Amino acid sequence: MSQKEYYLILPLLLYGLGITDLINSWRSFLKPDQRYLPYTLTSILLLDTSFWNFYQLFDWVSEDHFSSYLVYMKILAAPLVFLVVVAIFTPEESTASLKDYFHQNMRPVFALLALFIFLHFTLDPHEYVWQRLGAIALLLAISITRKTWLIYLLLGFRVVTLMMAGG
Repeated sequence: MSQKEYYLILPLLLYGLGITDLINSWRSFLKPDQRYLPYTLTSILLLDTSFWNFYQLFDWVSEDHFSSYLVYMKILAAPLVFLVVVAIFTPEESTASLKDYFHQNMRPVFALLALFIFLHFTLDPHEYVWQRLGAIALLLAISITRKTWLIYLLLGFRVVTLMMAGG
C-alpha cells in the first residue's frame, strides 16, 4: 500500500459514513406520508455527489498533499463538510413531517453544499471550474430563496455536467 492510498483511507471512510446515513434515511421513502419529491431528489444528488467524490479523490490528490498535517487537512475538509451536510439533511426517524423538516433545513444544507464544492478548488483548482461555479451559484440560490423548483434545475445541471464529463 502506497502512502497516498494509506492517507486516503480517512477521507474515503468519511464519504462512506455519509453514504450510510443517506441510505438509512431512505426508509422514509417507503412511508406514503413521508414522501416528498424535492427531498428524494436532493438525497439522490447527495448520493451521486458522494460517489463522484469517492471516484475522483484518488486523481485529485497527489503525494505532495501529505507533506504536512495542514496540507492533509485540505483533503479532509471537503469530506468533513459533506458529513455535516448529510447529518443535517437526514432527519431522525421520529420526524413528523419530512417536508417541513426539509424546508427548515434547506438554508444550512445547501449553503454547506456550496462550501463543500468550493473546497474542491483547493484540491484541483483547474478542472471543472465552470461546473463548480455554476453548482455553487445554484446551491446558494436554493439556500437563500428556499425555492424547491431550483432543485429540479440543479438536477438538470448535474445531468448535463455528467454528460459533458463523459459519464
